[in-house]
Amino acid sequence: MVSLSYGTGFKAPTFNDLYFPFTDFGFGFTFEGNPDLAPETSESVEFLVQQSQENWNWSFAVYQTKIEDLIALTFTTVENISQADILGTEATLGMSLDQWRIDASLTYVDAINADTDARLENRARTKATVDVSRSFGRFDLAASWLYNGNRMDNGTELGGYALFDIRGSFRATKALTVGFKVKNLFDKDYTLITGFRTFRTEGQTALVFAQYRL
Repeated sequence: MVSLSYGTGFKAPTFNDLYFPFTDFGFGFTFEGNPDLAPETSESVEFLVQQSQENWNWSFAVYQTKIEDLIALTFTTVENISQADILGTEATLGMSLDQWRIDASLTYVDAINADTDARLENRARTKATVDVSRSFGRFDLAASWLYNGNRMDNGTELGGYALFDIRGSFRATKALTVGFKVKNLFDKDYTLITGFRTFRTEGQTALVFAQYRL
C-alpha cells in the first residue's frame, strides 16, 4: 500500500504554561509561567509505503512538519519558537519464524529551530527498538531493546542510552495467568534532562503479576 496524507494541528498552552507562579528553587534557579504564550499550529505531510504478508510485514514513512509558535520549555519559563521544522523517517519490520516473533523499528528525526538552525531541545535524532518473543507451550517469554540517541538540553548535549527489558508469563489455567516483568535489566544510569529540572530516572525494576479472567 502507498499513501500520501496531509494534516493540520492546533495546541493551546496549558494553565501551568500560562500561569505557573514564580518559584525560586534555590541555587539561582527560578521558574514561572508565561501569560503571553500563543497557541501552537502545525502542518504535516507524510508519504507511507507498507506491505503485509502472512508471516511478515514492513513499512517505511517520510514526513515533514512545520510548526508555528512551537510551545517550548526553557530554563526559566515557557516560550514560543516562531518557526520549527521537523523532517523524519521511520522504518518498521515484523516477522514470525516458527514460534518466534520479531518486531523492529528505526527512526531518524531532524527537528530544528528554523530561525537559528539549532536543534530543538529534548528531541533525540535517532531511536531504535527490537522486540523478540517466543511461546513454549503455555509459557511466553520476550525481551526488548530500546535505544535513544543524543539530544540537546539547555544547550548541553546529553548522550544516548540503551535499555533492555524482559518479560514472561505462564497460563496456569484457562482463566489464570501469572507472569513477571523486569525493566532496565542492567540497571543503566542515564539522564533525560539537566539543571534544576533533573529527576532520577528509573533504575532496575521488577514486577510480578497474576491475572484472572471470569
